[in-house]
Amino acid sequence: MKEDMKMDQEGLEQEKEQGVEVEETVGDDKEETLEEIPDWESLLEQQKGINEELTNRLARLQADFDNYRRRTRKEIEEITRFGSERVILSLLPVIDNFERALAAAEGKEELAQFATGMEMIYRQMQDALAKEGLAVIPTANQPFDPEKHHAAAQVETDEYEENMIVDELQKGYSLHDKVLRPSVVRVAKAIENS
Repeated sequence: MKEDMKMDQEGLEQEKEQGVEVEETVGDDKEETLEEIPDWESLLEQQKGINEELTNRLARLQADFDNYRRRTRKEIEEITRFGSERVILSLLPVIDNFERALAAAEGKEELAQFATGMEMIYRQMQDALAKEGLAVIPTANQPFDPEKHHAAAQVETDEYEENMIVDELQKGYSLHDKVLRPSVVRVAKAIENS
């Protein structure tokens, strides 16, 4: 800028020497130039405000994205864990029928080889389902838990404490700690004195 002013000054002097009438407006240019210079401090404050707003917006977007990623990861884990739930539920009656068939063949000599083969298939299916997270809900020597057990009947007895499971009528199953089918049980009830 100083060089431009110097060149303008030299040009004016040359024109004066050549006899050309020249109006000097250098002072006016300075005033116009000073008026054209923006208020740098206010611009800087404005830019700081914009920068802060954009930084906050970026932080919120990053937090939203992190929450989305966590939620998606959890949903995928849930789908992976419980994706087989419907298939396993449809296999529970098949398992029940295997158990009934094995119980019916027990003690019958003519069905011993057949029962052995059925037992092997049953164990193999149990192992495969256990790898998927299927587990039998325990009932032996357990107190009644309405979250895991369905009470089909109450039995008056003094052999068991009240609300203890007396026997199991149908096995219950859970998949990764989620109850698929509650155990159907009979529950002990204190003998009423009449």
